[in-house]
Amino acid sequence: MSSTIWYYCPMSDEKGFLTVQETRAMLNKSRPTIMNWINSGVFPNAQKQPGETGEWLIPLSDVNNKRQQMVRKLKNELDELMARIP
Repeated sequence: MSSTIWYYCPMSDEKGFLTVQETRAMLNKSRPTIMNWINSGVFPNAQKQPGETGEWLIPLSDVNNKRQQMVRKLKNELDELMARIP
């Protein structure tokens, strides 16, 4: 049986961008992790808003790509564990 997990995540604007806080909530990760991912190119289309304290906006498509990657990794780990059960 297939199951779908739905997330409520308010959009920062109508163009499909999320704030760092919204991204944290969607991926269940810390702010430092999200910032490290921005700086290392995990979210290649992230945009820093103007000004010294400008907020980062991350495209929902980038976040969904990372989430799919995380799900695939967990599925592979689970498959490996299940293969070890006699």
